[in-house]
Amino acid sequence: MKRLIAFVLCVMLLVSSIPYAYAAEKSTYRNVWVMENGITVTEEIIIENDSRAVQKPVTCRRTYRDEDQDLMAIIAMYVVFQYDGSTVRVVSKSMTQTDTYNGWSYEHNSYVTVGGKVTTKFYLSKSLYSQLFSFSVTCDKDGNIT
Repeated sequence: MKRLIAFVLCVMLLVSSIPYAYAAEKSTYRNVWVMENGITVTEEIIIENDSRAVQKPVTCRRTYRDEDQDLMAIIAMYVVFQYDGSTVRVVSKSMTQTDTYNGWSYEHNSYVTVGGKVTTKFYLSKSLYSQLFSFSVTCDKDGNIT
């Protein structure tokens, strides 16, 4: 009876550890720059790494701060690319975060998809001031993200 219980526990432990062995890892890249108008942009690109897949999910999140470093907005776009070594295409795209702060508002303008590149354009506005912003995420035929 003790052997049976030990065997069942070993099998349960083994089975419960299998999903972790195949779980996708994440890579995160971060860039910060200041635009001509004094707005600081912090960009994070989060890539789901799964060497077994031909699809690559990517989240590109940007944080915008005004010249006084007050938070304006956090905007994130989620894109799934499909690639096979010779071609790449966009499977899906969506804005996953459009949070605004300190009186700023967000208005989505458009997506432009060409091959393995998605560009989103949007406005951030406050009082009488409005500015058009855009950012892109690109996947090449080998699954490399830029």
